[in-house]
Amino acid sequence: MNFKLQFPISEIDYWAARFRDDHGEMRRECAAFKAGQRLRRGEGTPMEICNDLYTIGIWTAPTALHLIRRNPASDILQACRVASEASDEASAIDVLEALKGVAVTMASAILTTMDESRYTVIGWRAREALGNPKVQQKEPAIEFYLCYLDGCRRLAEENGVTLRKLDQALWAWSAIAGPNPSRTRKKSLRVYTDTKRANEPKQSDQE
Repeated sequence: MNFKLQFPISEIDYWAARFRDDHGEMRRECAAFKAGQRLRRGEGTPMEICNDLYTIGIWTAPTALHLIRRNPASDILQACRVASEASDEASAIDVLEALKGVAVTMASAILTTMDESRYTVIGWRAREALGNPKVQQKEPAIEFYLCYLDGCRRLAEENGVTLRKLDQALWAWSAIAGPNPSRTRKKSLRVYTDTKRANEPKQSDQE
């Protein structure tokens, strides 16, 4: 399965920075990663454990929150412990999918917040930025995620960036300059377009 980056590789840092400029997204991401680390360590009261899973859901699976909140703390801790210790990614995803409201996208988010050096999130915006359009309503299969993860690992390694930075760049490009941009980011798109035009060589310079 081939994935093709929809913007120049040289712009990964630029788009990752645009993601970090979005304070709302950064707050949700930071909260999710703190929650994931607590789940990995098995910390917290039953209510705190349930809230941590819910926090990750707010970040990446808001439409499934009504199901996510139904998971007992004991089931959450057991699934996260087994997933974090799994020797292969497919087994880790499979274990987490046993939780209510957790499909591949949410499972990838849980794993990413527990170990961002090994995993990345397979959100539809990131997929769109890698040439997989019209995927907003499609939940990927485990096999697709494994191909996606392998492709992201190669892309990150080849360009000397972390999986996390790559994902931030993919998300920001889709939200700002992709075929389905966020309506709240039109100003960022204008800034990006104006910057690109300013940096393009003028016709007189090329003659």
